[in-house]
Amino acid sequence: MTQTPEDFRQRAWDAMSRGRTDADHPARQPVLATSGVEGPSLRMVVLRGWDADVAEIQSDRATGKVADLATDPRAALLVWMPADSLQIRLTGRAELIHGDRDRWAKIPEGPRQVYGGTPPPGTPMQDPADHNPDPDPDRFTAIRIHVTRADILHIGEERHTRARFDRGMDGQWTGSWIAP
Repeated sequence: MTQTPEDFRQRAWDAMSRGRTDADHPARQPVLATSGVEGPSLRMVVLRGWDADVAEIQSDRATGKVADLATDPRAALLVWMPADSLQIRLTGRAELIHGDRDRWAKIPEGPRQVYGGTPPPGTPMQDPADHNPDPDPDRFTAIRIHVTRADILHIGEERHTRARFDRGMDGQWTGSWIAP
C-alpha cells in the first residue's frame, strides 16, 4: 500500500510514462473530456507523450475536440487501470500546436491518413467509402495538456484510498488524502 500522497502521485505518473511507450498499458488510451457548444464531450485518445506534467495527444485540426479546446482550453484525461484498481483523473489547460513539421515527420505514412481528407471529421456521409483520405500536415494538431490537478483513487477490497494534488505557480505539487 502506498504510504504518502506523493508516493501515490508518483505511482500515477509512472503509469502515464509507461502509457506513452507501452501500447498495451491502460494509460496508452485515456479518455479525453472537453466542453463545447453541445456540452461535455468524451472520447478515447492515444497518449503520444508524457513529460514534465504535460500529456500530449494528436488530432486532425478539423475535429470537434480541437474546436472545443480552441474555445475552452480546459481539458481532462481519465485513465482506468483495472489490474491495479486505480483511477487517474488529470485536469489542465490545452495548448494547440497546428502543423508542426517536426512532429509530422515522426508519424509513419499509414497513420498520417487520419490527418486530413474530405469530407472533414464529423461530416455526414452516405457511405463510409465516401471519405477520401488525403494526409495534410496543416491539419495535423498536437494537443499538449498542461496538467494542473490530479485526483487519484485506488479502489481496494476493504478500503478505498484517494488523494488530490494541485500544481502551484512554482511548478511544485502539493497533495493530500481526501475521502473517497
